[in-house]
Parts: sequence; C-alpha cells; structure tokens
Amino acid sequence: MKTNKHQTLILVHTKGSVQAKHLVEQFGYSSGTARSYLSYLKRQDLLARIGQGHVLTERGGARLRYFDVAGCGHPDFLVLVRHAGVYCPRCLKLLFPEAQAQLLKIR
Repeated sequence: MKTNKHQTLILVHTKGSVQAKHLVEQFGYSSGTARSYLSYLKRQDLLARIGQGHVLTERGGARLRYFDVAGCGHPDFLVLVRHAGVYCPRCLKLLFPEAQAQLLKIR
C-alpha cells in the first residue's frame, strides 16, 4: 500500500513538475489541501519550487528510490520486529527481555 507521500512523489517523478491542480485532479484533494501538502513536502526538502511547479529534489529522488526498494505493493504486508523475551498473551506487551527471562529460568 503506497502512502500519500509515495504516491505524490511518483506523480512528480512521472510528470516532471506538478502544481496543486495536479494533486486535485489525481487525488481529489481540495485546492487548499493540495497547496498545503506541496508546501509540506517542500519544507521536508523532498520538493523544490521551480517557476510555476514543484520538482523532486535530490533528497526526494532518494526517498522515492527508498520506497521502491523497501515498500511492498501488497496491502497486507506488514513488518514487525519482535525481540526475544516474554510477552503478555493478551496485550502482547514485553514483560521480560530475553536476558531477564533467562535469569528467571523462563522459556
């Protein structure tokens, strides 16, 4: 599942340059939301304002490549890291880390 940021960066990469109206057409944003979102991505140094549009910065291109490598198109894909230890069976909160569980002789 692609995030809004990922989809927007793909759109900018595909078109070369985008304006707020492109986000309105593509994603159904209001014009104010589209302008605000482009400004937000600009503050993160993912987009740069060139003339009447926004283009990818070097950092934006790197982020897009990261999404391509680390992302997964399957909406059920979820990566979780669960460190060894003892967890509550109801809430799954870590009760004892692995080292402490070994000292207490808990498997």
